[in-house]
Amino acid sequence: MDRKRRVFINRISRTDSILLKENRLKNYLKELNKKGKITVCFSGGVDSGLLVYLCLSLNLNFETITFFNFGFTEEEYFFIKKWCKKNNIKNKLIYINSLSEDSIRLNKKDRCYFCKKNIFNKIKKEFSLLIEGTNCTDLKEYRPGIKAIKELEIISPYLDCGIEKKDIIDICRKYGLSFLNLKSRSCLFTRFDYNYFIYFYLIDKIRKIENIFLILKIFDFRIRFLVDKIVVQISFTEYNKVIKFYFFLKVKIEEFFKFKNVNFIFSSQISGYWDKLRGIKL
Repeated sequence: MDRKRRVFINRISRTDSILLKENRLKNYLKELNKKGKITVCFSGGVDSGLLVYLCLSLNLNFETITFFNFGFTEEEYFFIKKWCKKNNIKNKLIYINSLSEDSIRLNKKDRCYFCKKNIFNKIKKEFSLLIEGTNCTDLKEYRPGIKAIKELEIISPYLDCGIEKKDIIDICRKYGLSFLNLKSRSCLFTRFDYNYFIYFYLIDKIRKIENIFLILKIFDFRIRFLVDKIVVQISFTEYNKVIKFYFFLKVKIEEFFKFKNVNFIFSSQISGYWDKLRGIKL
């Protein structure tokens, strides 16, 4: 069999697989809705975004909630607010002060476990059918928050339906969903090295300096705090834009944080930086 024919057959097989998974997910949500009103934890990303879209397109009885704490970025919140208003979707904003908890402020490697547990413990009784966007690909990485989700029996449709990240992206692309155009900002708490105490004033400074990058149309990056230096981690896809503004950004960061040791590094993958640096495995 020649290469072109083999690639063509693989594409057909992949398309069939996606269609089967999509139908499985739709049927799952329909069956779940028979038990009552669904509440989707909506962060504005592709994972939770697809769940919201499918609930909407299937005309299910549902609502969305969004958690807002110091680690949440403003652009994500404004996107959620605008998107829900445009599609006439009820969205409830729930403010949670995660930094009031020592288990989170101390920033141990299992911080996400305590953060998720803190959030869902406070709202679980109010919503009977809570669903969230953890997918099967997440299980291959160090994600301590998943343990809290399982312990509290929060519903994860993607896990129950065997759906991976690439499946979610393909389904979103099929429907032309705008979530695909947003680069994940991730929780701002992830900007700090493990055991680096999380201060509100530093979170606020990170938010402001990262907004400068966004104004310059640089989207795929993170500011990382270590004890003795700041690392600006940037995707290779942003290389040309960063080189153009390199000296301007470096001076801004040095002035803003009073750090002279500021390093720019380019990465093929932005997420999981601390786990790779500290050798933390699943």
